[in-house]
Amino acid sequence: MRYYRGVITMKTILKRATRDQKGAAFTMVLILLVLGGLILAPLLGLMSAGLMAGRVYEDNMHVLYAADAGIEDAVWKITHDEIPGDAYNLTINDKYVSVEVETTAIDAELILADLVDGGGGPHSDWMVTYASPTPGTFSIDITWNGTASKKRVYSIGAWVGGTYSYVYGQAIPDNDIRAQYPIHTSEQKPHEGGTAFIWEWSDSDRPVFNPGDTKTITFQFTPMVTPAMSIAWVEAGSGDVGFIYDGDFTFYTIIATAVSDTGTATADIGSPTTIVAIAVPRGCAGDEIEVLSWNIS
Repeated sequence: MRYYRGVITMKTILKRATRDQKGAAFTMVLILLVLGGLILAPLLGLMSAGLMAGRVYEDNMHVLYAADAGIEDAVWKITHDEIPGDAYNLTINDKYVSVEVETTAIDAELILADLVDGGGGPHSDWMVTYASPTPGTFSIDITWNGTASKKRVYSIGAWVGGTYSYVYGQAIPDNDIRAQYPIHTSEQKPHEGGTAFIWEWSDSDRPVFNPGDTKTITFQFTPMVTPAMSIAWVEAGSGDVGFIYDGDFTFYTIIATAVSDTGTATADIGSPTTIVAIAVPRGCAGDEIEVLSWNIS
């Protein structure tokens, strides 16, 4: 086979193409190294900042959980009648927690405001009301010891904290005021987180109290437990007595402060997180505590 000068074969073309690309890969490597160097430094900075932020968030989360556990511990103590009189300390997940429980009694008039017609008169101490709740039973004793010859009442009621139901069909004792004055209306309704039971008489049928008289209302309710909170009241038919009540409503302010360091037993170290919770008794005889508000700072 003869080869002619000037004729370019495929093999020759491939050799030239390969020879012309020598050093191109090295150039690309250099370019990638430069770009990588420019990107790597800020990328590492971002990764480092992200890791640090993650650790801070995680620690803050653990501190928040520790404060929350302090609230739950106080709720447990309240439920089991172990209400602490002073602040106490806990260590939860290596976090130091200081817990304080404040007990506040609200005037019953705040609860009765929408249930009664007006405030007590100047001689409200002349008519004494006594509430006596027991498991499944509520008794209200009313005594007139004023100077007037007699007084009439037109409304008697009870409020119990929680959800309860009146037991219909129950026998009314002969000494019950409803047996003595049977023409009346009765009502049961939810009110301010509890249940109100109300009996009312018209003008011509109002129960009459003579000096020294004590009259009683006793009724049954379900569930058959002793309510943790209860109020009984009576409304007299004259302005010089008004309405009289017995009982109160209690709520608890729980303050739990957690810090991120347990090096020393003080709440002044680390980054503090404080939860302030308002709780009230609920359920059967207060064996449940409901948290009404939750403020984190």
